[in-house]
Amino acid sequence: MAEKTESKKFVRMGNEKRSKQILETACRLFANKGYDAVTTKEIAKATDCSEALIFRYFPTKEIIYQELFDEWKAGMKDPVILEMVEDSALKTLEKFYLDITGNKFVKGTKISPKLEGAIYSRVSKHKEIIKVIENSPDMVKDTIEPVILKGQETGEIKSGSSSLMAQTFWTLIAGEWYISRNFAGVHPKLSFEYIKGILF
Repeated sequence: MAEKTESKKFVRMGNEKRSKQILETACRLFANKGYDAVTTKEIAKATDCSEALIFRYFPTKEIIYQELFDEWKAGMKDPVILEMVEDSALKTLEKFYLDITGNKFVKGTKISPKLEGAIYSRVSKHKEIIKVIENSPDMVKDTIEPVILKGQETGEIKSGSSSLMAQTFWTLIAGEWYISRNFAGVHPKLSFEYIKGILF
């Protein structure tokens, strides 16, 4: 009887709203604990509904993940164009660095760090994830290098290969992001000031 009352309550909320709430909750749990560590019972509890109701919208946890994966994949089709910070290339690159390594939303992209964390948390999907990344707009060429070129034009960034600078900068960002999530408290964070000194 309680389940019927609960079902009616959530039907009144609207199917789309409830579905979105389930996906957002699952996304947060996957990002925080990893896909394999999360159960549908846990998703149901965090969403304040029964597991049976979860299954009415998403028959399996795999389908929930696939919905999130499709959202992430769609967001990867558009290049990230960074907004200049105080018309300064270095301040723009610093904000980009701090946002990504700090797991914050990067303005100019449709993908939140939480969604990325949820997608990357599933080890068995890494090959498929890499394929999507390989076919997505080039973060180095389309996002970072234009800012470096602007900085070189104004004399804010030293002359040299903007392409190599952008590639090195992105490699440092990726490395810092990985280390901070796998060796937290062991490796001191690489400061942007240090990167600026050796690279820009």
